[in-house]
Amino acid sequence: MRAPDHAACGVVVSMSNSCVQAGRWAGNLGAMRRAGVSGAFAIFALGLALSGGASGRLPAQPPCPEGGRHVVAHGNDLSVYAPSRSGSPAVPVVACLAGRQTGMTLIAAPPPHSRRLVRRSLGIIVVAGPIAAYVVNQLTGVDTSTSKLVVADVASGRILREAPAGHSVDGGIIFDERLSSLATTSRGSVAWIEQRREGRNKRSASVYSAPPTGHATLLDEGPAIGPESLTLSHGTLSWSDGADRRTATMP
Repeated sequence: MRAPDHAACGVVVSMSNSCVQAGRWAGNLGAMRRAGVSGAFAIFALGLALSGGASGRLPAQPPCPEGGRHVVAHGNDLSVYAPSRSGSPAVPVVACLAGRQTGMTLIAAPPPHSRRLVRRSLGIIVVAGPIAAYVVNQLTGVDTSTSKLVVADVASGRILREAPAGHSVDGGIIFDERLSSLATTSRGSVAWIEQRREGRNKRSASVYSAPPTGHATLLDEGPAIGPESLTLSHGTLSWSDGADRRTATMP
């Protein structure tokens, strides 16, 4: 197999600086429907995920390092910064490669006139080499929200992947779908666990992986999958399903 990727534990950091590895991507409308997302929401979420990303590039180059910011993810080649203030949303979020004077905006701050309407925040984030894979959460109503997964190549300034990553209804009481863990490689491959809850008792989870380009593959699903159990080591994914430990090769 390939040499170890930088996505191994130690450079994978969440907003709380804990080591996290796993995630979710639904690739296209068909994949979202197979994952159990309703057709109406799939169309809405796909449009949301693609808005502002059709050019394949993220908002442009801020200076590095950003003063008055704190590190939310760090690897050998890449650091990600967010404003050093409490509360949400903490944007803009900026990624900087070592040795470069300019970086890449991963989540832009909304225009001043729309800040009360557009509330975006950073969810899980992992880095490997020049790659940042992360979840953007956005409030869409008083008690509803959507999320999307973004994979960015900071070296080239390109978005490799952008797709829906869950939604929540009635504050998660009626329905909650979210990416619970995320892994990436320095080539831009990703893997994740997506957990879903309907009402109080019906719970399930699915494990996916995807190459740098192309469709995602469903690796496993069921109610006994550990939502934060995915790890990546030397190109091999591993997760728990009940008493079993299952593995797959990262694409």
